[in-house]
Amino acid sequence: MTQDSISTVAAGLRARIQAGTVAYGGLEQARISSSLFHLLPEVSIDAHDALIADILLHQHLAAAEPQHWAEIYPGMQAEGPGLAQAQGGEPAIFCSFHYGSYRLVLPWLLETKGAVTMLIDRSVAAGQGESFQQKVAEFARVRGNAGDLIIRDTSDGQVVLRLLRDLRQGRSLLLFVDANLGTQPAAVTADGEPSPHEAAVDFLGARLWTRTGASVLSCLGQRPIVPLLPLREAPGRARVRLQCFDPILPGPDRHAHAVPSMQALWQVLEQALRHDPAPWECWRYVDRSLDPRSLTRLLPGSEPGDLAARTWRLHSQRYLLETGWSTTRVLFDRCLMRSFLISGALADTLERLRGAATPGAELLRWPGLNRATLTGFVQRGLLVDAGPA
Repeated sequence: MTQDSISTVAAGLRARIQAGTVAYGGLEQARISSSLFHLLPEVSIDAHDALIADILLHQHLAAAEPQHWAEIYPGMQAEGPGLAQAQGGEPAIFCSFHYGSYRLVLPWLLETKGAVTMLIDRSVAAGQGESFQQKVAEFARVRGNAGDLIIRDTSDGQVVLRLLRDLRQGRSLLLFVDANLGTQPAAVTADGEPSPHEAAVDFLGARLWTRTGASVLSCLGQRPIVPLLPLREAPGRARVRLQCFDPILPGPDRHAHAVPSMQALWQVLEQALRHDPAPWECWRYVDRSLDPRSLTRLLPGSEPGDLAARTWRLHSQRYLLETGWSTTRVLFDRCLMRSFLISGALADTLERLRGAATPGAELLRWPGLNRATLTGFVQRGLLVDAGPA
């Protein structure tokens, strides 16, 4: 049976996304929209649905690409100032992100460097560790060179020592810098600052907590960090550019070096996202690693004034009504990045207010509503003034 080309796979995915048979859940879509709202304010809220559909397309394409190595890999071109380091004989610490054709980074490194140790989370290792080995075996069949892969677990208490030993033995390391964003909320101290194992970096106008493992290994092992980013020419096109950025050299003090080196890594991703945000998978859970104190964007509200003289509607640019688990109704605040469980009665009321603007005098006659309740809705930004009655 002939395998479909990657362009055919992309066209099929796009059709299913447009038909709604492949989609994010309502709350997941709301969280992505909230992250876009805060981190990419230049993208209008009205454009979020289309961008989220593109994010979903790229996510599924990344999962499909390893089945098309024979088609894609020959057209993959590596370039950039870090390429010499990658092609040299000395081991290095290669760092990438879940962006674009990121699953092609591992086979390229195995072919280029030979001996590679990849660091992944225990949950990923349990679910996909065997799959990684199978894909490497398939790559060996296609290319005739499997390289030598070791997978290390991030939760192993001896993982740093094992990785340093790997470096001394001439093995290069592969880390995905954003791999832990969605595994758990960022660990913080009592005063809200990052734990000693994390650094706070500037990211798209906000502050993000990131693990410092790459920086620690670089300083202790005195090996450079080489950022890699695999850029798709377009969804479904069998052409990928692997951009190798300037190496980040190790410093003498791992504590002093943590923030500058991790900032440099995240800057690579930030530049890519400003050019094309859709290929990054972690929009789905980056909100868990953002410092809420750095999220300052709000949407203008309204003053209650004379409620009866104005028309009102749900402030749908700020609030999203979703169905949570089972039939639970959830009100999601895009500005605060928070979900609120609400009663069925309130959900029905807000559902009616999501449509056409309703005169305040009429709202005051609705069951369960009175002037104090409506005033509170307006003051909390739940309702917005839609013009005179």
